[in-house]
Amino acid sequence: MVQRYPLSRKDRKRLIERVKGIVDEITGILSRAKQIEVMRLRLNRLKVRIFLADGSPVLVELGNELIPSLFALRFVRLGKAVYVDEGAVKHIARGADVMVPGIVKIEGDFSVGDLVEVLDPAGRPLAIARALMSKEEIEKSQKGRALKNLHYIGDRIFRLMNQISP
Repeated sequence: MVQRYPLSRKDRKRLIERVKGIVDEITGILSRAKQIEVMRLRLNRLKVRIFLADGSPVLVELGNELIPSLFALRFVRLGKAVYVDEGAVKHIARGADVMVPGIVKIEGDFSVGDLVEVLDPAGRPLAIARALMSKEEIEKSQKGRALKNLHYIGDRIFRLMNQISP
């Protein structure tokens, strides 16, 4: 069951404060939005909240972690991205983690634990992932899991956002 309701002014201010450390452009989107809504749902045992700015999904809260939605990546960039080869695309779109051999290009510097965009060869967003290796470790390594897939184009959250997005 999905619940959808507007945020109060107090909760809106709290959300904007939480987002400031993630992506500054999303803070601007939320600040300019006439209305911010929340959609709550459960995925297995995980509580998920999707934050919508004027009807567009911009943030996803998985448990207690806030991440930009894949829809937000149409307007903003994290500045940290990996491009994967064509062979990795279908696996990542089904939720697989990003493996070192599938990475063809890295943009920006990142450390273990940072949020990273995963892009297909044409530069289209595939997923938001958490770095399991730093940029330097990925460049030196030839195998292993580089990024943990958090939110991807084939997941239930993305499909729900696709239905509601203007």
